[in-house]
Amino acid sequence: MALNNQAASIDRQSPLPMYHQLKEILLERIKNQPIAAGKSFPSEMELIETYEVSRTTVRQAIAELTKQGYLYIIKGKGAFVSRPKIDLRYLQKALTFDEQIRKSGMTPTTQVLFFKEIAAPDDVAYALGTSRVLKLERLRFADGEPIVLVESYHPYDLCAFLLGHDLEKNSLYDTLALSPETKVVRVERTVEAIAANRDLAKALKIKVGFPVQHFHTHAYAGNDRVVEYCISDYRGDRNKLSVEIILTD
Repeated sequence: MALNNQAASIDRQSPLPMYHQLKEILLERIKNQPIAAGKSFPSEMELIETYEVSRTTVRQAIAELTKQGYLYIIKGKGAFVSRPKIDLRYLQKALTFDEQIRKSGMTPTTQVLFFKEIAAPDDVAYALGTSRVLKLERLRFADGEPIVLVESYHPYDLCAFLLGHDLEKNSLYDTLALSPETKVVRVERTVEAIAANRDLAKALKIKVGFPVQHFHTHAYAGNDRVVEYCISDYRGDRNKLSVEIILTD
């Protein structure tokens, strides 16, 4: 990110600390300029000379931007621009993947890897209460980059109609809502951190052992029947989780 001759200046009369002002100036430049992820950030000396501040002020500003996820440091090489993380409100709301990605300013796409009737594995049979299920496996992308691998199972007796729909272009939950028996009205999710195995690493284009956010979802229809048992694995470097907690008396 090159600095031009019209760089914003530090207000030395402001009660705000200079490092905070510098952080806000640099953050504005990061947000408003098209900067490729992985591009090197201006050096400490460039920032010192441009903004006429001390090395301590620059380092404090860089530390704040790094803590907030806008930059990352490579020892001996300096600061680099991070890719923006997708804010997953996944624990709070039943947002579709497409809604999550579009809210992050990116373009979502989906590739169906597998979609057939199968005999349910034991854990799936227990969750869905049936021995025959539809297995749907999808790889989902943001701006062409793989973000999450989703493996979902649905009771075949209720959900066979899904086979007639294009789930690369249509929302799964919107499609389930076409039948009152399968419209999702309640969702339960749990999340844990895991390390990517070889298959997951290959699908998401990450290294084996890379951190992954591992979700289990049970989706319920109005009659309290589970119509989806789902396992979703999100790349740990490209997503963050936000949870809102409302305190009441």
